[in-house]
Amino acid sequence: MNLRTQAQQACYEKIKVWLQELYQNDVYMPDDELPIFALHAGSAIAVVEVQEYGDDEALISIWSYVVTGAAIRQDLLDYLLRQNNKIKFGGFSSIPRMTFSSTPNW
Repeated sequence: MNLRTQAQQACYEKIKVWLQELYQNDVYMPDDELPIFALHAGSAIAVVEVQEYGDDEALISIWSYVVTGAAIRQDLLDYLLRQNNKIKFGGFSSIPRMTFSSTPNW
């Protein structure tokens, strides 16, 4: 596991326990080297990542793949940019498709 600080390590271990307690078999680690957890909720996937944030803190990033396989059109991009301006916490983006297996590997 690629954890760079003690704060990141401590946060990762705490989040791991919480997710196991809350979601049991619905959460897994898609990559043994990255501090990332994935949760299935129906057809959606939520991802929780523990990042380093300086030497003494950690940052938890959470995102979800709301839509996959959508046609990227100019009107859609314009709409998402306008929505990003309205949203106070979070935002929309487009990223290359990532593949997650569905097998927990605790």
